[in-house]
Amino acid sequence: TRSQTIYTITVKMSSNIIGLGSQYMITTITTTTTIAATAATALGAMGTVLLIILLIAKELSDSHDSDKLQKLGRNSMLVIAPLLFAFAAIVCVKIIDVL
Repeated sequence: TRSQTIYTITVKMSSNIIGLGSQYMITTITTTTTIAATAATALGAMGTVLLIILLIAKELSDSHDSDKLQKLGRNSMLVIAPLLFAFAAIVCVKIIDVL
């Protein structure tokens, strides 16, 4: 079960601290790092897709004659601006990884 797994990891990590072996600590860190990297990639992909959808919705609402849709297009920048900064950060990190 989950509690047994957490207990096992804790025991293995504490045994590493007193010098009984380092393979458990490395495995735990590697697993955690892999999960964090996967979650970050998924979050970045979802943010990018959301940004594209919102930009399309803004363009469509700006081109419509309705006052409500025009106002929606102007106010949608409140959501789009932070996503643009996040997208720029994602692009910068990916470029730095390549270099």
